[in-house]
Amino acid sequence: MTPGKSIASSPIHGIAERYVYKPVFGFYVRLVKFFSLGAMLVCVTLPVFPLLNYYAFLFLAGLEPGDARAVYRVELDAFWPGFAAVLALYAVLGGAFTRIFIPGVIPALRRLEPAIRQFTGEFSGDELRQMLRYLARLPWAFTVLAGSVFTAHSLFIYAQSYAVRGEFIRVRLFMLVDAVILVMLAGLVYSITEFCCSYLRMQVKRQLAAIDETANDLISGRSGILRFVYLLFIGATSTTALIVFMHNKSEHVLWAAVQFSAITFAIVGTLAFIYFYTWTYSLRQISDATYNVAMGGRGNLPMLSNDREMVELAVNFDAATYEINTIRNYLTELVDEKTKTISEAYNELKQLKSRQDGDYYLTSNLIESLTEIRPESETVIVDSLIKQFKIFEFMGHSKEIGGDMNAGYSLRLQGEKYTLVVNADAMGKSLQGAGGVLVLGSALRSLIERTNITEGLRNLSPERWLKNSFLELHRLFSNFNGSMMASMVCLLIHDNSGYTVMINAEHPQGILLRDGQSEFISSHEGLRKLGNNAVKGRLWVDTLMLRHRDVVILGSDGRDDIVVSYDADGQPMMNEDDRKILQIVRIAEGDLPRIFLGLRSSGEIVDDVSFVRIEYRGDQKPPEGQAVENFWESYRKATHTGSKLEALRKILDVNPQSVRAWRALLLLHLKSKNLVDAASIAESLVRIQPHRDFYMFVAGLLFYRIGQMERALNFADRLTLRNWSAERYLILLGRIHESRADEFGMREAGMLLLELLPEHAYGKKLLSGLS
Repeated sequence: MTPGKSIASSPIHGIAERYVYKPVFGFYVRLVKFFSLGAMLVCVTLPVFPLLNYYAFLFLAGLEPGDARAVYRVELDAFWPGFAAVLALYAVLGGAFTRIFIPGVIPALRRLEPAIRQFTGEFSGDELRQMLRYLARLPWAFTVLAGSVFTAHSLFIYAQSYAVRGEFIRVRLFMLVDAVILVMLAGLVYSITEFCCSYLRMQVKRQLAAIDETANDLISGRSGILRFVYLLFIGATSTTALIVFMHNKSEHVLWAAVQFSAITFAIVGTLAFIYFYTWTYSLRQISDATYNVAMGGRGNLPMLSNDREMVELAVNFDAATYEINTIRNYLTELVDEKTKTISEAYNELKQLKSRQDGDYYLTSNLIESLTEIRPESETVIVDSLIKQFKIFEFMGHSKEIGGDMNAGYSLRLQGEKYTLVVNADAMGKSLQGAGGVLVLGSALRSLIERTNITEGLRNLSPERWLKNSFLELHRLFSNFNGSMMASMVCLLIHDNSGYTVMINAEHPQGILLRDGQSEFISSHEGLRKLGNNAVKGRLWVDTLMLRHRDVVILGSDGRDDIVVSYDADGQPMMNEDDRKILQIVRIAEGDLPRIFLGLRSSGEIVDDVSFVRIEYRGDQKPPEGQAVENFWESYRKATHTGSKLEALRKILDVNPQSVRAWRALLLLHLKSKNLVDAASIAESLVRIQPHRDFYMFVAGLLFYRIGQMERALNFADRLTLRNWSAERYLILLGRIHESRADEFGMREAGMLLLELLPEHAYGKKLLSGLS
């Protein structure tokens, strides 16, 4: 290692300065530079010797009924000259006088001293790695040195005691006490030295990270469990000593016990501070590095702690971040390549911002053609209202342009008719927001058209179709690197039953108006706006069962962005009551023009406002007539399965939507072990009540039992999309994929199970069975 070079620049910058009090840390670094590292390590460990020697004397005093000083006069007379000599020896051997050209005996310290005299200059990667190894060896080397000096001092006292007294009994007692003290001394010296070297090690790691080289795998560390075992050892020692003190009736024992307890508290307190500070600081480093990775950074982790557990974690973290960055770079290139056409179109769209009303007019017309409300449904009635904040005139035409949009389409999934309703708010005002609407509207239109002509998309369940569509839209907006985002709420409504699947991407909650009362529609938290790459949480879908004459109101955040008054300085005061809209909707009885008027009368609107009104007019279930009651009576009186089946078929001929009859029919077939018919009946129950997870689970399980894996997979997939945290749903999904030999599906089901229950046996089996 070349002398004159050093670590980083002064003052040291980095993560440490966030959590260590700067003046204290700076003062420590200046002392190291002015004196030497060996001098500082000797200074901070030197007080351990007199403290533990006095600790040993207090223990011996607790064993004596009289004055311990008189009893151990010989040993005390031998103690002081030997003590002065060994401390001087310790200082010399430990490198305290390096600055006056008296080097210590520790090889690692002798090689480090020339390099750490100044915190300026740079090192090569090999030199930095060697420095890191030397710093890792110092704590153990100082511990061995301190133990050797302490042992030499003890042997000197033993020799003097035996020479004067001529007996070996007391020497054996001294050896027992000194053995305990030696263990305590080794732990204290190692912990203090390790703590003092940790900042320097971390700085070396930061220098290695700056040249894109990892360093955590260069040192193995020691198990952190030893720290707690050491604390238990001190506690056991002090407890034993206090028990001995209790049996000593001397008048001096109380004062000795008090001093003994105070020293024990000081030792344990010092160790506790070092241990828990090091671990807390290291956990904060992990948190910072993880956040850095999440934000797209390299995620370097120059771990402060040298415990083996933390070192292994840091090594694994370095490996994981390397893989993450490799995959991230690959995906970025892949997305850039596949979205080149869209990016070019978006660049052209940004140029429209510099044009005048003619560009606005063209954009407005394009938006109108892409955001239509055209559902072809007799049961789902959709109305739209949009008031963009930007109003302009072109060739005598008054038009609006902004980032809010409403859209409604009809599509068929698995042979059933659905209505898709979208309310969205693109980021930005005027032309910028309109650009987002154009992209979103074009993508939605493309999704609908592809679904209508692609059999594979038409065969998707509503839950899977909605999730796939959301992810496709999110990937599209992610290509713009945060310059274009949009909040959105999507509802996919089953025309026949009113079953609704929904996804909310950081958009205001929908409002349900039922029986004259308004309430928010609950939704899972965690989804960010389209294009926001900080998406957190697992993506699920929400479900809702609409009743006859239910009204759902969807609206953008313009409904809440209202100036209600101005303060004394003329600054606007915004509405902070997010439940105010519920009252407006209830008073307006769900009528969109009246809702808008109520909104405008409550304050000044300062943003685009859009509303979508969805009214469900499904057929009301007629009450069961007398004939059906008679059939039910026949069913209850029947004693044979055939008679019961006949009565249930008659009930279903009159009322095919009778859940009670279908359920009874299902139970009869299950009792008779007729799983094929039971599966078909469960599927019928799902069509009547698609919001019931139980029926869907039974259908999936029965189709799995009879070997119809594709139909079973449809139901299991829908269940996990609606609620992935149910263990039995994931187990069913895994068994279906296992039967189909679908390794991708097995991996997904296994990972979900282990995410839910980390030690789940079947989850591990699914992953271990992959080729």
